[in-house]
Amino acid sequence: MTTCIEVGANQGTDTDRFVEQYDRVFAFEPIHELYAKLCEKYKFNSQVHIFPFAIDIENSFKNFNISTGYDWGSSSLFDFNTKDILGGKWMPPDSEYEFRADLAKDHSYTVPTITLYDFITLYNISKIDYLHIDAQGNDINVLKSLKDKLSIVQSGVIEVSCGLEIYLGTQNRVEDAIPFLNSNGFSITDSFTQTEGHEINLFFKKK
Repeated sequence: MTTCIEVGANQGTDTDRFVEQYDRVFAFEPIHELYAKLCEKYKFNSQVHIFPFAIDIENSFKNFNISTGYDWGSSSLFDFNTKDILGGKWMPPDSEYEFRADLAKDHSYTVPTITLYDFITLYNISKIDYLHIDAQGNDINVLKSLKDKLSIVQSGVIEVSCGLEIYLGTQNRVEDAIPFLNSNGFSITDSFTQTEGHEINLFFKKK
């Protein structure tokens, strides 16, 4: 039985694809409104299991900043770096475009957090065929939350910073991610930038 874990399911766009590729999908979405929509969307699909947790390095309850702009996908456990985003540094100096409306907090509330180590132990998951992480500044922490069970991951993708920091207080940069993945037995197989070149998706596979 093949297994996909999706951290940050959002509207379920990628989830639809994973359902076609894997026997079961464990999807995490801490935003209350999106979690409810996902539960409704997949209520008749026994392959998909939806959980209202944020994945983090500890089991706790933490403040979650909600951005309702675009698809709510910029919401994060971290505060927005409004100094740079609003300060005109986001785009080249000659650009008139200085601000993305989705990179701002509308409101916040407390969400439960869980480590992937404890989750896969609870559900007796012995192999993760694909780990999709889009945790808005917390991607490397999601990997670290697996502890020694990181070795059961076969492949996946993470999103990390490569330009200006969108969020404050993260340790989620490409120069941290690549050595971490390499030292844990993974190789980078592909990459592409997004968010006006300030974020990069790193696809990785077990060596």
